[in-house]
Amino acid sequence: MLFDRHKTNPVIHTVLNQKTVFVAGRRLLLPSTYKEGTMFDVKQAVLPPADPNKKDHARKFLSSVSFVSEPVANLLGETFKALVPEKRYFMIFIILVVLNIMSSILIFRDDVVLSSPVTGFREGVLYYIFLASLLFWHEIGHCAAARKFNVRVDDIGGGLYLIFPAFFSRISLLKLLSFRERIIVFSTGIMFQLYASILMGTVYFFNPWGFLKYAIMMNFILVFLNLLPIFHLDGYRILEECLKQIKREKIKQVIFSLCLMLTIAVIGFFVFMMGSFLLRLTPLVFTSPSWMNILQFSFVSLILVSIGLSIPKWLKKPHG
Repeated sequence: MLFDRHKTNPVIHTVLNQKTVFVAGRRLLLPSTYKEGTMFDVKQAVLPPADPNKKDHARKFLSSVSFVSEPVANLLGETFKALVPEKRYFMIFIILVVLNIMSSILIFRDDVVLSSPVTGFREGVLYYIFLASLLFWHEIGHCAAARKFNVRVDDIGGGLYLIFPAFFSRISLLKLLSFRERIIVFSTGIMFQLYASILMGTVYFFNPWGFLKYAIMMNFILVFLNLLPIFHLDGYRILEECLKQIKREKIKQVIFSLCLMLTIAVIGFFVFMMGSFLLRLTPLVFTSPSWMNILQFSFVSLILVSIGLSIPKWLKKPHG
């Protein structure tokens, strides 16, 4: 497959002093011998060196679709990259976590049980649109961090991971970044969610709306779950990168074992809570089968089945 720059006008970008071209949904590296304005065999373009045992993140989905194109994804990243602090990033990240914990304590200090504000079809639709918006904002965070380091994003997409809906952002040239820069890219989605929580918390203090309070809680749960080293979530990728920097195998084993025990404890508690909720909800599905009861029953059941199918993956050590 050949292209001529003057006829087909392929968009060529210089990324970290290397010429790249976007072909068939992936950003590829051009050889150093390529000269603009000449014919070129696209098959000679290659991806950065990658781990042969590691599959593309999007391929882990049962089905996936790209719904934000490469130009738009990079435009979004360019727009919000100012929110990514290049200096003292990790200190600012920790400050955001502390602020979120403090604001959550103030908001939920009088709540023993937080009831769902979703009481009808309209509220349910609005809630899931709002939740999807938070997840999309998370992906914009990854794009913003990539653009902060002058790396272009392939696209933003979504699909079914196991049986659970999820979003992803694809960055083919991530391997070109340093260890610190990759950690920042992996964690910036969570940082953007922390920004969202602080904004929602500020609004809530001036206008205590129950819907917003529930959204803050769900966002905080999503942040916490994203930090766990499972499901190839951000926590898994951060742990994977950290293990690659450790040369002694025994230290790797100790760190992985500690993370695994912590994850099992957290997931065990989560499954217990979800299972208890499911047991209380099951009689209501048959005695008063409202659409909301059926929706909640189906949603919780899908989560528990998804967790069960994922247990073998959790026990697999990240590549390092």
